[in-house]
Amino acid sequence: MPILFDGVLFADYHQIYLEDAALSPSLPAIWTDGDVAARILVGKHSVTFATERNMSVPVRVELHDVKPVSIGTEL
Repeated sequence: MPILFDGVLFADYHQIYLEDAALSPSLPAIWTDGDVAARILVGKHSVTFATERNMSVPVRVELHDVKPVSIGTEL
């Protein structure tokens, strides 16, 4: 499992965007109740995470061949 990023990012406006820079996708703007509850919005080539803090937060991005087993809240 390659680690693509492991560091700290600033979560401006309580959000972090992960996108395919080569495609420059337009980010989804409409959050369903389920998205809000899960604190994640998945687009075609992007993922938006809602954070608890409007400040620097730890972020780790891993690449998996199969969906990992969740611990805790299911997304």
